[in-house]
Amino acid sequence: TKNILTEADNDSYNVVFIGPTGCGKSTLINHLFNLTVVNAAASAESVTRKVEFIEGTTIMRNTERHGFKRGLNIIDTLGFCDSLFTAEEVLSMIKSSLELNLAKIDKVLIVCSGRIENHHAEAIKQFMQWLQYDKNKKRFCFIYNKSDMLTEGEKVTCLLKMCEMLGADTTDDAVIWMEGGQKRVFKQNLNLGFPPMAEFKQIETDMNKLTHAALADDKRHPRIHLEKSLCSIL
Repeated sequence: TKNILTEADNDSYNVVFIGPTGCGKSTLINHLFNLTVVNAAASAESVTRKVEFIEGTTIMRNTERHGFKRGLNIIDTLGFCDSLFTAEEVLSMIKSSLELNLAKIDKVLIVCSGRIENHHAEAIKQFMQWLQYDKNKKRFCFIYNKSDMLTEGEKVTCLLKMCEMLGADTTDDAVIWMEGGQKRVFKQNLNLGFPPMAEFKQIETDMNKLTHAALADDKRHPRIHLEKSLCSIL
C-alpha cells in the first residue's frame, strides 16, 4: 500500500472503488487480493482515512492478450458521509488525490449497500459526471453489496433502485472476446454478498462476478483520461 503513484503506474491497470461509508469497499478489495491489504470494519466512520493505492499484479482478461500479467493498482477511497467530513469534502479529497496520481483509469466500481441516502447519491453522481460516465459507461460497474441476506427478489429491487438513484444504465453489459473468438458477457450491475467466515464454495460465484467486474478489460473502449479540464465541477 502507498499514498502516491509514479508515471510508470499509468501503464498498470487502475481500478477505483468509491461509495458511502460502511458499504464494504475495503472488504471487496481484500477479497480481490485474497489477503487483508486494507482495514475494514462496519462503522459510521470511514475506516479508510485517505485515498490508498494498493499494488499488485493480475492475469488480464481482454480482447487482445488474454491471460497476460499486468501491474495492478486498486484505489481505495474515503467513504462518503464520513463522520468527520461532509460528502462534498470527501469528493474534493478523492478528486484531488486521483488528479495528482493518475492520468488514466481502467475501471470504476461504485459500491452501495443498505439504504442509499439522497446526499450519498448526489455525491456519487457528481463523481460520475467528473469522469464523464455517459462517455465511459463500459468503464463503470455498479455493485449493491452485502446482499447475502436478501431474497432474489429483494436483490433485484435494491440493485434497480441503486441504478435509478445514480442514473446508471441497467441494460449495459461488458462484452469480451476471448482467444479463439469465444464471446463472454459480464454484468456491469450486480449484487454481491460475502458472509463473514464463509467457505469458498459459498462465495465462489460472487468472487467470480467481482473479479470479472474489476478485471475484464475491453480494449475497444478507451481508458478514462483524467484531464485538468474535467476538474471544475466543485
